[in-house]
Amino acid sequence: MTFLLDTHVLLWAIGQTDRLSARATKLILDPHTQLVASTVSLWEIAIKSQGGKLDVPATPEYFDFHFSRLGIRRVLSVDPSHTYALFKLPPIHKDPFDRLLVAQCVAERMQLVSADRIFRKYPIEVVW
Repeated sequence: MTFLLDTHVLLWAIGQTDRLSARATKLILDPHTQLVASTVSLWEIAIKSQGGKLDVPATPEYFDFHFSRLGIRRVLSVDPSHTYALFKLPPIHKDPFDRLLVAQCVAERMQLVSADRIFRKYPIEVVW
């Protein structure tokens, strides 16, 4: 099974593992789990970092190192099929980053690893 990491889960897996649930930790540490990060998360991190809301070394080297360490072998780009999936999503909330992560899960048939309960209202599998 393939799992897309929500932005906060990605950040917690990098530097605050104590904030992860036991199930998320087990998934992330399992060498058979296919972990995916999204360009959407990198975009969100860049915006929040530049706006002073997040303090991380926002460099490609930093993320490449941690992606490798965590076993993330794929960074999912935004594809037209992902944006088309947005048209079919219910208008549950307006966060564009969250909505695009959901759309990627729909289009790519992935499960989302997230502590955010709002995702449970969407037509995707959420693991926490």
